[in-house]
Formats: sequence, structure tokens, C-alpha cells
Amino acid sequence: FEARPCVFMGHNEYTVVFATSVPTVGCLTYNCNGEEKVIWDSQYGIKNVGKLHSVRVPKTELENNAYTVRARRAIEPLPYGGLLGKKEIASSVDHFTSRCEFDVKLLTLADLHGAHLQWNTLPSSCSALLILGDVAESIDSETAFIRDLLTPCFEILHGRRPVIFVRGNHDYRGFKLPQLYSRFGIRHFNYRFSLGGVHFTVLDSGEDKPDEHSEYAGYLDCESYCKSQLNWLERQPVQHGMCIALSHMPTIFCNREDSSRAAELLRQHGVRLLISGHIHQTVFTDAQEDRFMPIHTFAAGAASGETPTYSVISFSGSMAEMKT
Repeated sequence: FEARPCVFMGHNEYTVVFATSVPTVGCLTYNCNGEEKVIWDSQYGIKNVGKLHSVRVPKTELENNAYTVRARRAIEPLPYGGLLGKKEIASSVDHFTSRCEFDVKLLTLADLHGAHLQWNTLPSSCSALLILGDVAESIDSETAFIRDLLTPCFEILHGRRPVIFVRGNHDYRGFKLPQLYSRFGIRHFNYRFSLGGVHFTVLDSGEDKPDEHSEYAGYLDCESYCKSQLNWLERQPVQHGMCIALSHMPTIFCNREDSSRAAELLRQHGVRLLISGHIHQTVFTDAQEDRFMPIHTFAAGAASGETPTYSVISFSGSMAEMKT
């Protein structure tokens, strides 16, 4: 295996992602109510051939369960009479869960920018790993995708806890990214999920400069994409209890008007805290201190640079505690 399994958070499902060193077909197996289930990485009835594999599974079926990812080498992937390798490789996880001694406890990393740290020294006793974007300067290949995202996730969690991925502006940089994200199994970068009684809303900040900026050479369409997220947010029902928003940039979007609208919608939806990264500093801002942001904001420091930083954010009842 080039990368052993990592489990990424979705709305009602998890996506299990793993990678092999040669092109293979791959699947996920687990036991559900006494039935052995096999889910292949496939589309339209055809198994996907490649190094990067992703399989979606309902949250209720993977929670507090064991699972195994399996792969066989694709020697001759022909329409008829092709050839698969006889030897199967497998990687098993003995117990997957998102439960913790707190209602929710998030190990939080922001702005990794391709940093290669001793990931296995970070505390893994958490409900989930929250990655707040900018995993690399740019991602232009499967190798970079595996090295800068999957490897840290597995070395920290060993596939036993979910990963919450929030896309950053540097995670836009790479012309192969649409295909890589598709292979990664990501359907949306704006979504909602609940964890341990806490309700989360994730928004995709887009790039940090206007589309017409010379740096993008006319290739971006972030402005209409961000407005589509506002339309999506307007349609979401109000949630009750502890409600948290996640985005890469503390301003949410690049455009001030869109940012103000998003912040007001989040406030109307009961959100009182926005967790972000981007500024490479650890900063808490009270809602009263920023007239453009009617909710509290916490920006996690960067996991790259001379003094790499991580945060542990815990939620219990109506209380939130942030340690950096």
C-alpha cells in the first residue's frame, strides 16, 4: 500500500480512501448485523482501475466496527479476457469510532503546506481529525495528494477515527485537482454533519483573491461557486443545540459582501463559533469586536513553518474549550 485507509467525513456517510503503489482494483469489506459486506470502488458497474481508491459507506454501518480494504493488481484491464493478479493485499482496522470522553474532541491542523512532521507524536485520542485546508502549496499529482493528505491522516489516526477535510485556497492549485477530487470520492466541499451532538456546517472559502487576479490567469470561477454555496446555505433548516461552522478563511469568502451574507445566515442558523485557519496565527475574536462577523471566530495556527502548531478543540454540553 502507498497509503493505508483513511476515513473522511460526509453528511450521512463516510468515504474510506486508500492507495496502492501499482494500478489495482479495490474494495472495502466489513460485517454488518452478521452479514459480510463487500463494497467495490466502482462506477456504472465497472470497477475503477488505479492507485487511488475510495469507497462510500453509511455512517451507521462503520461506527464501532472493524473493516478491511483489499486490492488486486490490474495486470491487463481489457474489456474482455483481462487479467487480474492472483495475490490480494489487505489492510485491516480493528475498531473504527468517533466517540470520545468528551461530547466532541477535535485534533485540529491548519495550513500544513506540505510539512513533513512526526505525525505519530500528535494526540490520537480524539473524536476526529480536523484539517482546515492548505495541505500543500499545490497538488499536481496522485503522489502529492497521497503524500500531503493521506499519509498524515493515517499516521495520526491509523484509520480508527474520521477526518474532517476543509478545502483551503492552496487546495485549488493544480490542474489535475478536479480528477483527483473525483477519485478521492468527494462530492461536495460544503456540507453538514453532526458529531456527538454537535452540528457542523462546512463552507469552501475558495481562493483568497478575486477571480480576475493575474495570478489565476483567467482559470478560476470561484465567485459564482461561492454564491451557489450561499444559495445552498439559505435552504438549510435551522439546527438547535451546539452549532459550529468550519471554513478555511476567517472571513469565510474573499468577497466582503458574500462573507457578510454567509456570516449572517450562519448566525440565523444558530452558529455561534467559526473555526478556520489561513492566517498562520492562533487568534480568537469575539463577535462584538468585528462588526462584519456576528459570530465568534477561532483561527488555528499553522502546522508548517518554524513553530508548527496544532490545536485541540473540545465541546461538552454548551461549552467549547480550545487549547493550542
